Amino acid sequence: NFGWAQFYLPDEVVYAEDITLIDVTADVYDMAGTSSTYTGNTDGYDLDAIRVYNYIPWRFNDSATGCSEDDGTGSCILPKGTWFMYNEFAGESQTFDIQAGNPKDGENIIGTYTVEKTGDNTYKVDYEIDDTIEMNEYIYDIVVTAEHLAVSDTAFTSANPGKLDNQDFGIEFEDTDGKFFVFAHFVVEYK
Repeated sequence: NFGWAQFYLPDEVVYAEDITLIDVTADVYDMAGTSSTYTGNTDGYDLDAIRVYNYIPWRFNDSATGCSEDDGTGSCILPKGTWFMYNEFAGESQTFDIQAGNPKDGENIIGTYTVEKTGDNTYKVDYEIDDTIEMNEYIYDIVVTAEHLAVSDTAFTSANPGKLDNQDFGIEFEDTDGKFFVFAHFVVEYK
């Protein structure tokens, strides 16, 4: 009714986004097993309590690239490996896993990208990133903040997404022999 609510977040909350204020009803008190703390009518306007869910931040601006253990160009990211992976394409359609880029976190497959033949000499690359990932017993939304796509007739020797970026996801491109290397790179955040 009054249009304003003042509250304080506990010190242990290090990040908060899209805070929801919840009107506590008798059911919530009962769920807590202490209905004796219920001291009045919750009419839909009273803010009787705030429940804050906090989490431990995990990897902002993480790199992710395509990986495949059987494409002949290497393997998925190894504990002593690098996030720079490219894939070799030769066919009508191929799908590759997208692996988040920090080797010490394990496999972390967060989606796939597909190279599709769309015409005689035309191809297109599309990707799908999972909605969420579970890490450290928390569920995080996966947000793509940047994407880069490079295609080359020769194997890549460097890992500079900005300089190598010569194609766009979802847009057709031409290749005369249908054999090329793909460097699909993503910057992701987990919120």
